Amino acid sequence: MSFIRTYTFKTQIARPALLDFIAKTPPEYFYFLVTGGPHVYGMFLTDDVVEYFTNEFPVQSFEIVEPGALREILSQPGCKIWGNRELVYL
Repeated sequence: MSFIRTYTFKTQIARPALLDFIAKTPPEYFYFLVTGGPHVYGMFLTDDVVEYFTNEFPVQSFEIVEPGALREILSQPGCKIWGNRELVYL
């Protein structure tokens, strides 16, 4: 039996860097929840993607959070999802 290991996080990253990551990374490995606030929330599917994101892009902060934090953000009006929407249901 295999388990899917996911990494849910909160980060601060400039919009151009975020869009650069989205353009360079296959969408099946991530999703981001973007609201009007300073933080971007999301989930990565592998630790390789976490390492790539934090090493290759100018991330101002990166914090692992509980998956429940993502559910809270999803309930906010105006929340935008980028990436693999199916990961929302894991």
